[in-house]
Parts: sequence; structure tokens; C-alpha cells
Amino acid sequence: MSNQRHPALKLPRGIRLILRTDRPCQFAIQWRVDGQRKTKAFKTREEQVIFARDLAGGVKREGLSAYRLNHNEAREWRAFRATIGAETNLDHVASCWAKHGASVASLPLTNAIAAFLEAKAAEGVSKASLGHQRPILRRFQVFLSPTANVAGIGASQIAAFMQSIATMATATRRSYQKTLACFFNWLKSTRRILEQPMDGMKLPKPTRAELKSVTVLSVDDVVSLFTKNLGAPDERELLGRLALECFAGMRHETAAQIAHDAFDFKSRVITISARIDKNQRPQYIEHAEDNLWEWLKWSRPQSWRMTKLMFRNHKSRAFTRANVHHDHNVLRHSFASYHIALHGDAGKTAAMLTHKGSTVMLFSHYRGTGGGKENAAKWFSIRPPII
Repeated sequence: MSNQRHPALKLPRGIRLILRTDRPCQFAIQWRVDGQRKTKAFKTREEQVIFARDLAGGVKREGLSAYRLNHNEAREWRAFRATIGAETNLDHVASCWAKHGASVASLPLTNAIAAFLEAKAAEGVSKASLGHQRPILRRFQVFLSPTANVAGIGASQIAAFMQSIATMATATRRSYQKTLACFFNWLKSTRRILEQPMDGMKLPKPTRAELKSVTVLSVDDVVSLFTKNLGAPDERELLGRLALECFAGMRHETAAQIAHDAFDFKSRVITISARIDKNQRPQYIEHAEDNLWEWLKWSRPQSWRMTKLMFRNHKSRAFTRANVHHDHNVLRHSFASYHIALHGDAGKTAAMLTHKGSTVMLFSHYRGTGGGKENAAKWFSIRPPII
């Protein structure tokens, strides 16, 4: 074995070119790492020189660490250190990876969505809620790719999707974002992903114009709705369920399914079971106005028999008979407007609505749409016929 020199090659101290004529790979390079000698051999002089130049360049750029790693590995190491932070304990990183990293496998987006919807159905989430979430998630899937790995979906991709629906109403975009957040929270809780990419992502804020765009029925409209449907098929049940929307602000899906045992006439408390509540938890309505209880007593809830579909059809015909325009959620919005106008207390109205949102937003949304306290009093003075 003999040392070699190359006239055009300048090597840092510690790197040697050697020739080993007794070996199949005669052209070798030696260097030392932590007192130990390292050797790499090649069949040709050209390969030896290329590696030597590469190693020398790595030492010049990365320092002595290049003796342990090739320069590509050193570059990756520096990028990794920059990501986790120079002060991060590497033992903690290794422990976290051993605990979580290996358990996260590649999962296509289409399979993840199917698993999420199936899991939520098994949890008892209503068909209506799933029917609302399903098209949102499928639209997200089409925007990215059915085969996209959920573990690789980042905040920038979600932001790009939200930008693609920027022309939709703010309420719709908020609903989309909440559904996606629910989906990714589930992925993280079931350890299909390590991080929730939507953490810190704020919901879109409604514009002033949107806040004031609520449709509210006039007192004359709702009087017509009730009087023109006296004598209609199943009039008592129909008007009793409509009264829950008009005078208690109950959601129409809940009013369509609530049963007679929900009403405590003595204590004047309405209990909404988790089975029919939008948020799948028990709710209670207290302090409703007198006219609601008069309508409920008149309508005889113990004889109610309508299905959800029957009530929806009866309600649609009721608006047609009264010649009143039927906007989505118009009765609940009208109730909120008149209730705030009557009491001036957004907290009290929110409690009646079983509302989880900000009372500040509720107040700004409905304030001024009820026509004043005197007009609101007329709304809650609408009573059933005396028989």
C-alpha cells in the first residue's frame, strides 16, 4: 500500500489517497473520524478522484461533520435541525417518532372520508348532519385528489380550497371550514395524522351587509299564516308545531320531530332530547311567552302523529295558503328579531334559541329588525282561537 498524489487535487488535512495493488479495488481514500480510520475503495482512479473532490468540498462547506456524512446528508441534517430548532433535545424527537411516527401510514383522502362518515354514523350523528358534511368533503376531495395522502395535506392546501369557494356566502364558507376542521380533528384523534393542519385557522367573518340581510316576517304575515290555516288538514298539530318555530325559535327539524312528552305544562319547560337536537345533546327551553303555551295547549300534543316529511309538506302548503314568502329559517329568524326587540337581552334570546354562538354577534345580527318593542309585543300576542 502506498500514498498517492494527484497534481490537480488539493485535499484537506486528514484525507489521503492510497493505492492497494493487492486488492480488486486498488484506488482507496482514507480519513479519520473520532480517532477511527475510515476507508473507501474504488476500481478506477477516476472514481477515487471524484469521491475525494466531493468529500473535500463537503469539508469546506460543512466542516468536520462531512467526514461523518456525505454533503447531501449534511445538508438534510442542517435542514432538519432548522425545522426542529437548535435547542431541541434529539432524544425527545426520537422518542416521539418511536411512539407516533411509525403508526401513521399512507391513507388516501377518499378512504379517509369514507371512514370518517362511517365512524360518525356509528356515533349516532343524524342523517341530516351527515348529509350536510358529505358533499363538502367530496368537493374537497375533488379539489385535491382522491388519492392524496391525508398525512401530507397542509394548511396551504386547505387555504387554497377555501379560496376556491370565496364567492360563496360567508355562512356557507364558515360551514365548509367547520366541517373540514371536524374531519381533521377526527383524523388526529384516531392517530391517522400527527398534526391538525387547521390549527389557528380563523373562520371567515360575515360582512355588515350579510349581518343585516335577515328576512323577517311582519306581524301581519304571521297572523295570516295562522288564520288562513285554521281548518287545514291536521290544523292543530300543524299550527302547534309552527308556533314552536314562531314563538320559541325552535329549529324546523326539531319542531318536526318533537313529541308530546317533551312539554311540561306545569313547569313550562320544553325538553329537547339529544336524539333530535342538531348538536346531539339535550337542550331545554324555559321562559317562553304565554302565547306559545296557549298554542301548545290548543294543539293537543298528545294527539300529534306527523312524520318529519309530513310536517314539511304541510308547512309548505301553509305558507302557500297564506300567500307568505317562505325563506329558509324565516320563522326562527323572525322569532329572534322580535324577541330581542321585546326584551333587549341577547343572552336571553340566545338561551331560547339554544344558541352556542357569540351573543354579541346575535345582538348585532337581529337588533333593529323587529320594529321596536311595541311591534314585538304584537308578535307575542298572537293567540289561538277561543273554542
